[in-house]
Amino acid sequence: MNRTELPVTKYHGCGNDFVIVHARDVQNLDWPQLAVALCDRHTGIGADGFIVVCTDPLEMVYYNQDGSRAPMCGNGIRCFSAFCLDEGLVQDQVFDVETMAGTKTVTRLQDGTFRVMMGQPDFSRETIGTPFQVDHYLLNDHEITSFFMGTIHTVVFTDNAMGNIEIPGSEICHASLFPEQTNVNFVEVVDSGHLRVQTYERGCGVTLACGTGVCASAYQAWREGLTGPHVDVELRRGSLHIDIEDGTVFMSGPAVRIMKGVFLFMTSLPTGSIVALVTPFHEDGTVNTEKLKELVEFHISSGTDGILVLGTTGESSTMTEEEDDLAAGAVIEAAAGRIPVIVGAGSNNTATQLDKARKYEKMGADGLLLISPYYNKANTEGLVRHFQTVADEVSIPIILYNIPGRTGMSIPVDVVARLSTHPMIQGIKEASGNLSYAMNVSRLLNEDFVMYSGNDDIIVPMMGAGASGVISVLADIAPKQTHEMVKKYQNGDTQGALQLQKDLLDVIHALFIEVNPIPVKEAMNLMGMEVGGYRLPLYPMEEGHKETLKQSLQEAGLL
Repeated sequence: MNRTELPVTKYHGCGNDFVIVHARDVQNLDWPQLAVALCDRHTGIGADGFIVVCTDPLEMVYYNQDGSRAPMCGNGIRCFSAFCLDEGLVQDQVFDVETMAGTKTVTRLQDGTFRVMMGQPDFSRETIGTPFQVDHYLLNDHEITSFFMGTIHTVVFTDNAMGNIEIPGSEICHASLFPEQTNVNFVEVVDSGHLRVQTYERGCGVTLACGTGVCASAYQAWREGLTGPHVDVELRRGSLHIDIEDGTVFMSGPAVRIMKGVFLFMTSLPTGSIVALVTPFHEDGTVNTEKLKELVEFHISSGTDGILVLGTTGESSTMTEEEDDLAAGAVIEAAAGRIPVIVGAGSNNTATQLDKARKYEKMGADGLLLISPYYNKANTEGLVRHFQTVADEVSIPIILYNIPGRTGMSIPVDVVARLSTHPMIQGIKEASGNLSYAMNVSRLLNEDFVMYSGNDDIIVPMMGAGASGVISVLADIAPKQTHEMVKKYQNGDTQGALQLQKDLLDVIHALFIEVNPIPVKEAMNLMGMEVGGYRLPLYPMEEGHKETLKQSLQEAGLL
């Protein structure tokens, strides 16, 4: 595991608290998982939400404490704005902030509070995802009105907004009427210029304050003629002021910095299905970076747990250094912290391997795959130092790559044992196909050193030997099935995982009927993925083998 120091700042708006980080400091991390870790009030910093500050353009990326993404947060955008001014990211007192709910104009007032143009509500059922427009609808004995105000909100008028709303809030939030759930605002009208509001937030629960909820509550009260267009809203901790001008809602309120410091946490390699990504080429043989980015999106949407770029399947051995950098950079950029990216940095020249490793770490790789020296090989001490030299100079996890069929040598188990104690050497891709070797390596496995199957035909047997997942060629064409196979095993459904392994065996065998990656690129092209051809000495498949591959894909329902 890897110790990481993350600069963090915590703000609150009316008690609604947020951990805020700059995007440059978390570019290599999984943002939803980081949100969960940081927002945990027992093992993290503790917060209602997590905000990533992106620049050029200035954008607020917001996550609930359960790691779910939310389009907007009213208290959050004020805290975001305070952070940007405090850190010198903006100089003007009036500036625009991009959000998933559109562009919001923020003004810092003379008293240090913030006024935010929150926009107009959207009552359409298409926007909130309900089968009909929810306007004065009776649900669980509550009359509700729902609409989009920065996010999905439901307003419930009550005589006591500050009572216990946990049960009714949860019931409405999770009602089948709302497929994406809803924030629930319990609103008490004090007089024409004064409301009390308490909110149950999706992904968080009961909070001290919800800025978009206050906007929704004030708008609905004004819409029903219960208040005027200018209203003060009392919350459990503080108050906000709302102005409604020509149907547009403006929110004013404070943002207070609580702390600034460093959060220490441990990062580790991904488990599950890591795809050994192909490198797509144009017809002229150049690297197709746009297709690489498409493949990244495909794997994120398909549940793949990690991406390996520039591995054997990625044809790095026939690519120039500039092309390697182009491919790695395209994948890292497209992943944007949403999925871990491991980059193959191996070489039989230790100095070259070190240069590559340093470069890919700077580019934003989450981990490195290092191969044993091929052709020239090494003696025991040389082999150890081949890996240690890199491990001593980088601060991202390293995976050893044992593939004697290509390198001409296996990494001895006693060498793996020595290397496994290095804090940056955190795993091994075992691709010898030798289960006896894997069992001996399994004695070394712990939370700081893991093993991946490097052979798709023995994923389940390798997990029985302690593997944490697979670095997979199969995942290029069947990402969901490969992910599911591993997850079934990890969740205790070993028979289900084994059945999936058996069901896919014919496809797996066909993927290696000729040297990898010839069959898998052929399969992807047959499936319409248009990843192009190969570089010599790789050459298009024999017709008989191509027919076998096509038949196996059809029988597996992949074609």
